[in-house]
Amino acid sequence: MQVVRITTLVLCLALLSGPATAEEEPDSGVRIYVGLSGAAGWMPEVEDEFSNSTVDSNVDSDPGLGGAATYGARFAAPFSVEIDFEFIQGIEIKQTSALGSGKDDIFTYSLTSNVAYHPLDMWFDPYVSLGAGWMHVELDDDGSSGDGLALRAGVGVDFWIADHFGLRMEGRYLFPVTDEVRDFDLFGPRVGLFYRF
Repeated sequence: MQVVRITTLVLCLALLSGPATAEEEPDSGVRIYVGLSGAAGWMPEVEDEFSNSTVDSNVDSDPGLGGAATYGARFAAPFSVEIDFEFIQGIEIKQTSALGSGKDDIFTYSLTSNVAYHPLDMWFDPYVSLGAGWMHVELDDDGSSGDGLALRAGVGVDFWIADHFGLRMEGRYLFPVTDEVRDFDLFGPRVGLFYRF
């Protein structure tokens, strides 16, 4: 019975020591981190792009899947800067009208620079981010494509399960601002793993 009590106490202390270690941050300097994430994406405004103004039609879109790679630097202050590359493929656009039906697949990728604000400094690390960068959109059906400037907003949380390893959950919105990619707004969730040096 005594062995069970001691074993239980050791296990409890081990579990409690994990977050405590993850909460420790260096007093100064910069911490570099890298991450890989899985992503899903929807394009809610794409119906305007594909709707035929002369024919009564119905346009629906299904989400696509992809991934992302992130390289960032966390400063002693509650700010971080990131370079983020993301791709989403298989966003399906389905259009039906009196003239018939059809579908198209959209492939998109983006490269953005972002600044994030982290109000807490602990193992549970929520943040908000803003950024801007380049966005590419390509239609599989006719091979047409476009490139342009896009703004990016995100909100999420990092769970630092150890001093060097973390889990990130994020929702982000990519807002195109140039005509070449306008109406191809992209939003959706991302989940990934991070390593900080």
